[in-house]
Amino acid sequence: LNTSEIFIDDIEISCSSDNSSIYTSGGIELTKRPSINGIRIQNSTFRKTMSASKGYNKCNGTIFYHPDEVIHANDKLFIEECKFIEVFGAIYYAPTRISNYDSQFIVKGCRFESCVQITIHITVPTSSEERVHIVDCSFIDCKRKETNAPILSVDAESDCIEFNLTGCHFLNCGVESNGYTGVGYVVFIDINGQSAPKHPIFLEYNTIEFD
Repeated sequence: LNTSEIFIDDIEISCSSDNSSIYTSGGIELTKRPSINGIRIQNSTFRKTMSASKGYNKCNGTIFYHPDEVIHANDKLFIEECKFIEVFGAIYYAPTRISNYDSQFIVKGCRFESCVQITIHITVPTSSEERVHIVDCSFIDCKRKETNAPILSVDAESDCIEFNLTGCHFLNCGVESNGYTGVGYVVFIDINGQSAPKHPIFLEYNTIEFD
């Protein structure tokens, strides 16, 4: 496909069951790097979805990005103006090869409501330098069952990324409610890899509230 970008626009994936323990198995899984410069997912809704892949022993995310090829210098993944409602794991960004600073992963203007497990999970190889920006998103009533478990997590190996969390709103996330007894972290950045950090971490203009 010889285009500058791939657009996934205005789709809805949902489970029709009212049973709180039933999720539909589905979402978007990106396992091969296309020969293009960007992927854009926008204006879409994911409701009560759960996605798990062969070889992974946990829920990976309704949007699961894990290409195994060397990432191109200009690769970009944008997720914009999407809604994730009652999903079991929302976004898992897990490329397996090292990329450079020109690569970008941007989540902007998204709403995460009553999500279970890690809402946004970021894990990249040590020395990988992509820019990871989460901007103007809202997280409402997102829960974990495990004690001291995060809602938004950057794993230890992600030691050289530029991480930017700006203008986001967290409301009643990680609190004890409706059988979810593990009171945990809202944001957990556990950078403890082998390489010395190369780029800054920005946490600006965010609010964390409980009512």
